[in-house]
Amino acid sequence: MDHFYPFPSVSGDRKVRAKDVADLFSTFFASGVSPAPASSLQVIADQGMTIRVQPGACCINGYVGRNDAVKTYTLGIANGLLSRIDRVVLQCDQSGRKIAVCIKAGQPAATPIAPALQRDALIYELALADILVGKGVSAIQQSVITDRRPDTELCGWMGLIKNTDTSGLFAQWGAAFQTWFEGIQGIMNENIASNIAQTLWEHEERLNGFAAGSMALYTHQRVGTQHRFIGNGALGRALITAAFQAGDTFAVNGATCTAFAGGKAVNDLPLGHWVSFTWDGANLDMIAGMPTLRIVVSSTQPPADPNTLWVKP
Repeated sequence: MDHFYPFPSVSGDRKVRAKDVADLFSTFFASGVSPAPASSLQVIADQGMTIRVQPGACCINGYVGRNDAVKTYTLGIANGLLSRIDRVVLQCDQSGRKIAVCIKAGQPAATPIAPALQRDALIYELALADILVGKGVSAIQQSVITDRRPDTELCGWMGLIKNTDTSGLFAQWGAAFQTWFEGIQGIMNENIASNIAQTLWEHEERLNGFAAGSMALYTHQRVGTQHRFIGNGALGRALITAAFQAGDTFAVNGATCTAFAGGKAVNDLPLGHWVSFTWDGANLDMIAGMPTLRIVVSSTQPPADPNTLWVKP
């Protein structure tokens, strides 16, 4: 073996470096924010241009950080003519030998974008939140803060396994279940299909580091041009009962909101598919890495779709 530890050191021949410990942690723990409590390192609007970061812990490439108390930070003054997006990040600094919360100010623009994350040998960053700083504003509202902790590309949840791209796994599960269904066709019904969907979502919760059963079931309906989600919980899933059309809006429990997917406004909701999302009371954020899933009970096989599970009755 190229590396082996911990063994007793004789004249310094078995010293363990800090990097050795970090490499060990990174073998078992995925980089991200601790999923418990749910408010771990969450970014909350305070007064004026001030924000709060809740207590919590993180792991970045094997290096561990923790805040025991609420920390406050102040954003820069808003531009009078253009908006910008500031990004709140966890920054693992090798030269500074620390993990810190930093505010990366965006550039004012007609269509602002969040600053890119730095990820190299010296600095590695995880995004906690993106904050839309509107032109001329003097106070930050919770509605302009987009939680990026669940996004596996930008942050993700700290867990015992690496964050996994589950889209390929869903395709594999669909193919395996398809073969099994063909052997017992004639005894399946929609209730059993629903149970299978529930089982797949439980697998998805575990793979993304969520506590079992933490993803609440929401209902969805399209009333006029508004997609309405009804339910309770910061993590949710829903069966889409009507497809998205250009110009549609969103609401959760009667509160009008903006819906995001991968940092961009939602422009597609496939009819008959399941979607998963986070809801912080202001923003509906479709979870990256958790693909839509459709369960079809039909004697005729639907068009090929890696996220469709066909149940032959």
